[in-house]
Amino acid sequence: MDINIFLGLAILLLLAKLFGELAQKLKMPALLGEILTGILLGPAVLKIISPDMTFKLFAELGIILLIFLAGFEHGSIKELLKYKNTSISISLLSSTLPVIAVIILTQMQGFSLLTSLFLATALGATSMGVSLASLMGVKELDTKVGKTVMGSLVLNDITGLLLLTGVVTYADVVLSGAGNIFLSLGKSFASILICFALFYLGFRYMPKISNSFIKFKVQEAQFTFAIVLILLFAWLAASFGLSLIIGAFIAGIMIARSPVFETYSFHKKIHSISYGFFIPIFFVMTGTLLEFTNFASNIYRALLFFGVIITIQVGGAFTVAKLFKYDTRESLITGLAMLPYGEVTLVVMSALMILVSDNVNFFVNEDISGLFSSVLILILLTVVMTPILMKLVNYIFKNNKKSKYSTGKKTR
Repeated sequence: MDINIFLGLAILLLLAKLFGELAQKLKMPALLGEILTGILLGPAVLKIISPDMTFKLFAELGIILLIFLAGFEHGSIKELLKYKNTSISISLLSSTLPVIAVIILTQMQGFSLLTSLFLATALGATSMGVSLASLMGVKELDTKVGKTVMGSLVLNDITGLLLLTGVVTYADVVLSGAGNIFLSLGKSFASILICFALFYLGFRYMPKISNSFIKFKVQEAQFTFAIVLILLFAWLAASFGLSLIIGAFIAGIMIARSPVFETYSFHKKIHSISYGFFIPIFFVMTGTLLEFTNFASNIYRALLFFGVIITIQVGGAFTVAKLFKYDTRESLITGLAMLPYGEVTLVVMSALMILVSDNVNFFVNEDISGLFSSVLILILLTVVMTPILMKLVNYIFKNNKKSKYSTGKKTR
């Protein structure tokens, strides 16, 4: 075993908290400092850690716990359904318009339809982790905006992963040159329905199951049970073709329904282990994805995608929110919350890279590695810009409000 891993982990956590503290002093979310730590320690600068190191497992646990906490602390079904019409409208718009735009763009650049479909699926999925963390940074997670966005993100991830299921099935048929695509799709969607049926059973019987753990005398039995459930539901979701984060979010909602886990003690423990260890590693490892290889040649494509996405994704969500009578500030925050890419985008692009390595001849005339680099630049760009733009929107509207108040007082 390489003992330097412990040193690397110690440096990672220390710098993540130092840079996170610096970011907060500058009135920015801590996640910005943590991402900058990843850029500093990663292949782009000091080359101390790399995205494929042991820390990758910790990073995956970090995103699982981040999404679990979002479901546990803020995922009341009643509250999410309160703004269901807006959430559904935003989700439908953000799942279709960017997909169509990206397919057109990549087809114009000479990529195959299969590659275009993978990229469109990747860029149709907003990062729930970054979006919710950014909303937390501007204290919007428990507001109307936060509940609307959360509902949209859950639906967005589900539709995005259903689309991925369809694209992967289509890829199998195209690359093998045989098979019935409708039969393959039917099998894939049937497995997803079974998964949600199991989630429903867990949701219904969770209070009864968790109550039995009150009788356990062994130390921290209830806490261990919660961790087991989080991992179990994440695994269950992934096993049926969904994302780990969908399972984690549902686990959070279900565990919140049980009186056993409503105590301050449980909340403090899960919050401490998540934000003290795993979640910072997730954001640091996101930062390590930035490499300067092919940076110059692919940044134009990333900026092109960014321009299209911010116009369609943010503009679409903003318009929908305005139609549902949200004020301008709320509409802008809602739109910006749909901007960042992250975990699901990386999952989809990784699936494409695996497909390319197994079918080199099919993709021989396509610059897939360059496309992947562009997507990584886009992810980092949206992750960095989202919290900054949210802070800027709040700052502008706060100053406007003060200005109007001062003018009103003078006129009197």
